[in-house]
Amino acid sequence: APPMLHVATKPIASSVSAVEWELFQKNRGGNLEQIFEHALLHVWSTPNPFYTNQELIEVSVQHFELTGEIWWLLLRNAVNVPVEIWPIRPDRISPVPSRDDYIAGYLYQAGAERIPLATEDVIFVRRPSPLDPYRGIGFVASILSTISTEREASEWTAQFFHNNAEPGGIIEFSEDLDDVSFQRVHN
Repeated sequence: APPMLHVATKPIASSVSAVEWELFQKNRGGNLEQIFEHALLHVWSTPNPFYTNQELIEVSVQHFELTGEIWWLLLRNAVNVPVEIWPIRPDRISPVPSRDDYIAGYLYQAGAERIPLATEDVIFVRRPSPLDPYRGIGFVASILSTISTEREASEWTAQFFHNNAEPGGIIEFSEDLDDVSFQRVHN
């Protein structure tokens, strides 16, 4: 990704991941009550053996800012309780539409292998896309042409300086130039 995308997403992702997250539930009176002991708090504080809570949130926010999507895979224990949360790259997962249930499941692309995932094992958060009801949209989509133009301009500039800042090519004239015409072309 171009450096400007990292510069744009890093401060946001770092700030969100630095927040102290807490769990609340509504009591019978409708008021929020903080929960201090719950299985969800354990999996949230240690999402999986390779990610800290801060890393999970940071990569999730980066995905959200870039693609408008956060995808998490839940791994469950023998009694069907989530014990791990894994971030999924948005470019590797696809919803499987359903006429009856809207989404029948998901397909995760791992190399050449396509792994089916159940809807209850995937958490999907998105910034709704006006182009696709099953996907999200990030700010990158709105600046793709700018990114492409910047990359092309950067490549052209690099080539220009690699060529000693001299334009390539040969100018041919159909007739010999006198001294005044030569000086005018040369300058």
